[in-house]
Amino acid sequence: MKKEIFIGLSIGLLTLGTGSVVFADFYDFESGTPPVITGGSLEGTSGYTAFGFGNNFQRSDVSSITLSLSGLDAHTSLDLEFDLAIIDSWDGLTTLGGTAPIDYFNVEVDSWAVFQETFDNFVSADQSYSASPAITYGSNIHRSSWPDSAYHITLSGIPHSASTVNIVWYASGSGWQGGNDESFAIDNIALSEESGAPVPEPATILLFGTGLAGLVGVRFRRKKK
Repeated sequence: MKKEIFIGLSIGLLTLGTGSVVFADFYDFESGTPPVITGGSLEGTSGYTAFGFGNNFQRSDVSSITLSLSGLDAHTSLDLEFDLAIIDSWDGLTTLGGTAPIDYFNVEVDSWAVFQETFDNFVSADQSYSASPAITYGSNIHRSSWPDSAYHITLSGIPHSASTVNIVWYASGSGWQGGNDESFAIDNIALSEESGAPVPEPATILLFGTGLAGLVGVRFRRKKK
């Protein structure tokens, strides 16, 4: 049995990808920040409510955000989905002019990098993440006069078999300013443990700048409270 269920819903046995999901958790922050999540701060979503976000999300302008779970069931991989808000003056990998301030958004699973892409709220060609269409792009919807964007990120088949997991979301890069100028937020996190065929080691699956094509594809049916 799963030992930790703090918020949202649990999804029973169902077929997904090449194996079976043995358990799934959902975190939407509508009842506050669950104790398994640290870093960032709980905030109202403001204009993001019009784009599938709930009334609250977890936002960070300095620190990382971490989901820590223990007592996982036997599994061979993890599937992770979340809604991502890219807030304020992200510049991506600027190719216009003479400077190149890079703003990366990253996801790590037990210190393995499983996602790293640049994001830009001004010129979409200056970001490596190319999922189309975005939920919304370049509109002023939160906090300040800078443009904002939103995406639904899906990472499927992340190799993992331990009974504990730490998932970390964070920003980095030479152009990352944080503070009141740049931030990100996450919402509607869906994590499932999948049992199936053996999968490659995490070091072999990170594809920088390509959206992790080998990991992207399967969507949960998200549930709102």
